[in-house]
Amino acid sequence: MPTRRARAHELKLCHDSLYVAGALVLRRRCTEAQLTIVGEKNASKLQIKLNELGRRQDSVFLNNLSIECALLSTGCVLDALNAVVSGRVDCAAALIRPPGHHAERHRMMGFCVFNNVAVAASRALQMGVNRVMILDWDVHHGNGTQSCFEEDDRVLFVSIHRYDSGGFYPTGLAGGEKKTGFGKGAGFNVNIAWNEGGAGDAEYAAAFELVILPIAVEYAPELIIISSGFDSACGDPLGNCNLTPQGYAWLTHHLITIQPRILLCLEGGYNCNSVARSFSACIATLLGVPAPNIYQREPPSAAAFDSILRTALELRHHWASLRRKSDELFTINR
Repeated sequence: MPTRRARAHELKLCHDSLYVAGALVLRRRCTEAQLTIVGEKNASKLQIKLNELGRRQDSVFLNNLSIECALLSTGCVLDALNAVVSGRVDCAAALIRPPGHHAERHRMMGFCVFNNVAVAASRALQMGVNRVMILDWDVHHGNGTQSCFEEDDRVLFVSIHRYDSGGFYPTGLAGGEKKTGFGKGAGFNVNIAWNEGGAGDAEYAAAFELVILPIAVEYAPELIIISSGFDSACGDPLGNCNLTPQGYAWLTHHLITIQPRILLCLEGGYNCNSVARSFSACIATLLGVPAPNIYQREPPSAAAFDSILRTALELRHHWASLRRKSDELFTINR
């Protein structure tokens, strides 16, 4: 599909008006400066100013086309969403950069400018979808997406990520299992937080089977949006996890069994080969290629099982399926 820039009113579905206005002013100034730049020296001055702006953020790096690319990224996701929700296609995938799941209502963060998935979920609700599930398997916690929907029971947000007791980016307690949402959204925020590296197919499959799929079946989403970061893949230099392309395909397959209306959106990933293989495996599964059998696998590590158990126990009073499952898990753990 051809892409387009996201419009201001679309971005404001989950971003503050002042933030959106400021980002658009920055884009205009970059465009104007680019048109008037003569010579390498002036181009360098523009980049110095952008570097200074980036340093005032949290892990943000800007050039003269960053806002333009971010607008195209969100616009692409919105058009793909429209195709799925309208029924023109069964599912869609957005191969986009920059990613979005760290961007919060009022600021850019972690290589992210606009929260592509949060904007799409908000638009889906506006279009009449009653229950949206967001599954974030990027190795970093989707703090921005979580902050948008913590009080909203119309969106089930699930994040599987490295946490390292709050020491892994984004640092702090927001990605811990105790953050389960509040108000009307209590119980609709699910964090499965690995406290060490090395999680692979066995650990992610266990998280799905023991926590995520039971909740998803009970919730019965009308649309699933995947924040599909591939920095949890084997070979990624930042994530140090071990999900294989076959593992991603297996996860995708099981989400299809819950709800075939799926929008998959690229997030992080810092090994181009790992991203290519993993993304291709997910696309193949969405197109109907049978999922691989990953049951010939080692059991999950003790540390990963502990993380899964902690999440189940935090959420058991919100979900009947987890009350049954967490009793089973607690018995196994003993």
